[in-house]
Amino acid sequence: MKAAEDAKKAAEEAAKQAEEAAKKAEEEKKAAEEAKKAEEQKKAEEKKAEEQKQAEEQKKAEEQKAAEEAAKSDGSTAGTPAPVGNELKDANGTTTGYVVTNATAGAAEVEFKGTATDKASATVTIPEEVKDRSGNVYKVTSIAPEALKGATGKTLNIGKNIKKIGKNACKNAKFKKINIKTDKKGTLKIGKGALKTKKKATIKVKGAKGENKTKLINKIKKQAHKNSTVK
Repeated sequence: MKAAEDAKKAAEEAAKQAEEAAKKAEEEKKAAEEAKKAEEQKKAEEKKAEEQKQAEEQKKAEEQKAAEEAAKSDGSTAGTPAPVGNELKDANGTTTGYVVTNATAGAAEVEFKGTATDKASATVTIPEEVKDRSGNVYKVTSIAPEALKGATGKTLNIGKNIKKIGKNACKNAKFKKINIKTDKKGTLKIGKGALKTKKKATIKVKGAKGENKTKLINKIKKQAHKNSTVK
């Protein structure tokens, strides 16, 4: 009888141990599944974070590129001149020294205000027309006040579309020769001291005829160095 009880007790103990072992195995399985799930979640979060980082970096790069393009832009587009007041830029985004005064497509105009490079150039040529970085054409119709003040070059060539030379445009400049092209009527407004170079210069007028040329020469003499030759 005792043997039967011992056997029953042993069987119950074995069943209990088996149940505990199964429970432990179940807990371990659950823990493993949770750990796997946590790892997967962690990887998903890391992936999401990486994607967000890449998206932010891409956005930043695009914004930087847009800012760089904006910095290079003069406000013009193909067929549409830059707005009045903007300075034209070349293909590299470098300012050219020409400021828009008329933004009408097909009749756009600019004023020459010059650059440090112009003031240091041996020969400065102000052309009849210039283009912006988008290919739009502008007539160069005026020279800004003090545009070439203190310039160190020897020769200045002024295109025939110039209708106005601003006050002190060439004040104390070292030009020895100034060539001015005009229309036949000699249409040109000259600001006070506009052609008063540091020393005497030879100023030649081309284009104006007869009495119109004489009038223009007299106007130039009044605003040039007292010893300059105007012809």
